[in-house]
Amino acid sequence: MKLLIPFFLLFALLIGALGLKTVGECDSNPRISDQMQCYHVAGMTQAYLGNYDSGKEICDNIWNKFGASINPQAPGASDQRKKAELIANACFFDIAKISRKPQYCAYITQHNDVQTQLFGDKVTIDICTSEVQELAKSTPENYYGSKNNICQLVFILPMFVIVAIRK
Repeated sequence: MKLLIPFFLLFALLIGALGLKTVGECDSNPRISDQMQCYHVAGMTQAYLGNYDSGKEICDNIWNKFGASINPQAPGASDQRKKAELIANACFFDIAKISRKPQYCAYITQHNDVQTQLFGDKVTIDICTSEVQELAKSTPENYYGSKNNICQLVFILPMFVIVAIRK
Protein backbone atom coordinates (compact mmCIF):
# COMPACT_ATOMS: atom_id res chain seq x y z
CA MET A 1 0.00 0.00 0.00
CA LYS A 2 2.85 2.38 0.85
CA LEU A 3 4.33 1.79 -2.58
CA LEU A 4 1.11 2.75 -4.32
CA ILE A 5 0.89 6.25 -2.80
CA PRO A 6 3.91 7.72 -4.68
CA PHE A 7 2.68 6.19 -7.94
CA PHE A 8 -0.79 7.64 -7.36
CA LEU A 9 0.68 11.10 -6.68
CA LEU A 10 2.86 10.88 -9.78
CA PHE A 11 -0.14 9.82 -11.84
CA ALA A 12 -2.19 12.74 -10.45
CA LEU A 13 0.59 15.16 -11.40
CA LEU A 14 0.89 13.73 -14.89
CA ILE A 15 -2.81 14.00 -15.69
CA GLY A 16 -3.05 17.57 -14.35
CA ALA A 17 -5.19 16.85 -11.31
CA LEU A 18 -3.59 19.73 -9.44
CA GLY A 19 -4.80 22.32 -11.95
CA LEU A 20 -1.32 23.42 -13.02
CA LYS A 21 -1.24 24.78 -16.56
CA THR A 22 1.30 25.79 -19.17
CA VAL A 23 0.93 28.28 -21.99
CA GLY A 24 1.14 25.43 -24.50
CA GLU A 25 -1.97 23.83 -23.00
CA CYS A 26 -3.77 27.17 -23.12
CA ASP A 27 -3.12 27.76 -26.81
CA SER A 28 -4.81 24.48 -27.73
CA ASN A 29 -8.14 25.68 -26.31
CA PRO A 30 -10.50 26.88 -29.08
CA ARG A 31 -12.46 29.45 -27.01
CA ILE A 32 -10.72 32.79 -26.45
CA SER A 33 -12.40 33.32 -23.08
CA ASP A 34 -11.11 29.97 -21.86
CA GLN A 35 -7.66 30.74 -23.22
CA MET A 36 -7.50 33.95 -21.20
CA GLN A 37 -8.52 32.14 -18.01
CA CYS A 38 -5.99 29.41 -18.77
CA TYR A 39 -3.23 32.01 -19.20
CA HIS A 40 -4.19 33.39 -15.77
CA VAL A 41 -3.81 29.91 -14.24
CA ALA A 42 -0.52 29.40 -16.13
CA GLY A 43 0.81 32.68 -14.70
CA MET A 44 -0.17 31.59 -11.21
CA THR A 45 1.44 28.19 -11.80
CA GLN A 46 4.73 29.88 -12.66
CA ALA A 47 4.46 32.05 -9.55
CA TYR A 48 3.83 29.01 -7.34
CA LEU A 49 6.94 27.44 -8.87
CA GLY A 50 8.90 30.57 -7.87
CA ASN A 51 9.21 31.97 -11.39
CA TYR A 52 7.53 35.29 -10.60
CA ASP A 53 8.89 37.18 -13.60
CA SER A 54 7.81 34.39 -15.92
CA GLY A 55 4.34 34.54 -14.38
CA LYS A 56 4.30 38.31 -14.88
CA GLU A 57 5.18 37.85 -18.56
CA ILE A 58 2.28 35.42 -18.97
CA CYS A 59 -0.03 38.00 -17.38
CA ASP A 60 1.31 40.60 -19.82
CA ASN A 61 0.54 38.23 -22.67
CA ILE A 62 -3.12 38.11 -21.68
CA TRP A 63 -3.48 41.77 -22.57
CA ASN A 64 -1.00 41.74 -25.48
CA LYS A 65 -2.50 38.70 -27.19
CA PHE A 66 -6.20 39.05 -26.43
CA GLY A 67 -6.70 42.78 -25.83
CA ALA A 68 -4.11 45.02 -27.48
CA SER A 69 -4.13 43.08 -30.73
CA ILE A 70 -7.90 43.60 -31.18
CA ASN A 71 -9.15 46.59 -33.17
CA PRO A 72 -11.24 48.66 -30.72
CA GLN A 73 -13.65 49.59 -33.52
CA ALA A 74 -14.50 45.98 -34.42
CA PRO A 75 -17.91 44.66 -33.28
CA GLY A 76 -17.66 43.07 -29.84
CA ALA A 77 -14.03 44.10 -29.51
CA SER A 78 -14.59 46.35 -26.51
CA ASP A 79 -15.94 43.41 -24.50
CA GLN A 80 -12.96 41.22 -25.34
CA ARG A 81 -10.50 44.04 -24.66
CA LYS A 82 -12.12 44.80 -21.29
CA LYS A 83 -12.16 41.13 -20.31
CA ALA A 84 -8.49 40.76 -21.28
CA GLU A 85 -7.67 43.82 -19.18
CA LEU A 86 -9.59 42.52 -16.16
CA ILE A 87 -8.09 39.03 -16.34
CA ALA A 88 -4.55 40.42 -16.81
CA ASN A 89 -5.01 42.71 -13.79
CA ALA A 90 -6.37 39.84 -11.69
CA CYS A 91 -3.37 37.80 -12.79
CA PHE A 92 -0.95 40.53 -11.62
CA PHE A 93 -2.85 40.74 -8.33
CA ASP A 94 -2.49 36.98 -7.81
CA ILE A 95 1.21 37.00 -8.75
CA ALA A 96 1.79 39.76 -6.18
CA LYS A 97 -0.05 37.80 -3.48
CA ILE A 98 1.77 34.57 -4.25
CA SER A 99 5.19 36.26 -4.34
CA ARG A 100 4.37 38.61 -1.44
CA LYS A 101 6.11 41.35 -3.44
CA PRO A 102 4.13 44.59 -3.90
CA GLN A 103 6.15 45.54 -6.99
CA TYR A 104 3.93 43.26 -9.07
CA CYS A 105 0.90 45.36 -8.08
CA ALA A 106 2.34 48.23 -10.12
CA TYR A 107 1.62 46.33 -13.35
CA ILE A 108 -2.13 46.65 -12.79
CA THR A 109 -3.34 49.23 -15.28
CA GLN A 110 -6.35 50.52 -17.18
CA HIS A 111 -5.79 50.20 -20.92
CA ASN A 112 -9.24 51.25 -22.10
CA ASP A 113 -10.31 54.74 -21.10
CA VAL A 114 -14.09 54.73 -20.82
CA GLN A 115 -14.29 58.46 -19.99
CA THR A 116 -15.85 57.93 -16.54
CA GLN A 117 -13.11 59.61 -14.49
CA LEU A 118 -13.22 56.66 -12.11
CA PHE A 119 -9.87 55.41 -10.91
CA GLY A 120 -10.49 51.70 -10.46
CA ASP A 121 -6.97 50.74 -11.42
CA LYS A 122 -5.46 53.04 -8.79
CA VAL A 123 -7.79 51.68 -6.10
CA THR A 124 -6.97 48.12 -7.14
CA ILE A 125 -3.25 48.88 -6.94
CA ASP A 126 -3.70 50.32 -3.43
CA ILE A 127 -5.72 47.29 -2.30
CA CYS A 128 -3.20 44.93 -3.86
CA THR A 129 -0.27 46.68 -2.19
CA SER A 130 -2.01 46.66 1.18
CA GLU A 131 -2.91 42.97 0.99
CA VAL A 132 0.55 41.96 -0.19
CA GLN A 133 2.23 43.92 2.60
CA GLU A 134 -0.02 42.20 5.15
CA LEU A 135 0.80 38.81 3.62
CA ALA A 136 4.51 39.61 3.78
CA LYS A 137 4.18 40.32 7.50
CA SER A 138 2.68 36.87 8.09
CA THR A 139 5.53 34.88 6.57
CA PRO A 140 7.11 32.43 9.02
CA GLU A 141 10.38 34.35 9.14
CA ASN A 142 8.47 37.46 10.33
CA TYR A 143 6.39 35.84 13.10
CA TYR A 144 8.48 37.23 15.91
CA GLY A 145 9.50 40.54 14.37
CA SER A 146 6.09 42.00 13.51
CA LYS A 147 3.33 43.38 15.69
CA ASN A 148 0.65 41.18 14.12
CA ASN A 149 2.03 37.73 14.70
CA ILE A 150 0.51 34.35 15.25
CA CYS A 151 1.58 34.24 18.90
CA GLN A 152 -0.85 37.01 19.71
CA LEU A 153 -3.67 35.16 18.04
CA VAL A 154 -2.94 31.74 19.53
CA PHE A 155 -1.71 32.56 23.05
CA ILE A 156 -2.44 36.12 24.11
CA LEU A 157 -5.98 36.48 22.76
CA PRO A 158 -7.34 33.31 24.49
CA MET A 159 -5.69 34.33 27.77
CA PHE A 160 -7.26 37.78 27.47
CA VAL A 161 -10.69 36.21 26.89
CA ILE A 162 -10.31 33.88 29.89
CA VAL A 163 -9.29 36.76 32.18
CA ALA A 164 -12.19 38.89 30.91
CA ILE A 165 -14.71 36.09 31.55
CA ARG A 166 -13.39 35.49 35.08
CA LYS A 167 -13.71 39.14 36.02
